Amino acid sequence: MKGKRLCYFHEQSRKTHPRCVAAPVLPDFPVIEDPRSVQIALNQVFQALLRDSIDHRTAAQILCGLQMAVGQVKSGK
Repeated sequence: MKGKRLCYFHEQSRKTHPRCVAAPVLPDFPVIEDPRSVQIALNQVFQALLRDSIDHRTAAQILCGLQMAVGQVKSGK
């Protein structure tokens, strides 16, 4: 264990545990302030899905947030 952060058991369990998988790399989204920025964000989500850099659940959560942002943009808030 010298020179290592974790013991053998914990090192091996981290390799297979689903929570320890690296987090997806999310694109840098624009500030959602107008319809054009919503369109750019949508495009980035679709591109990330096509590249498999985000999973479907993450994409669904982002799209839900964008849907709420569209409501805010339309109402002018």
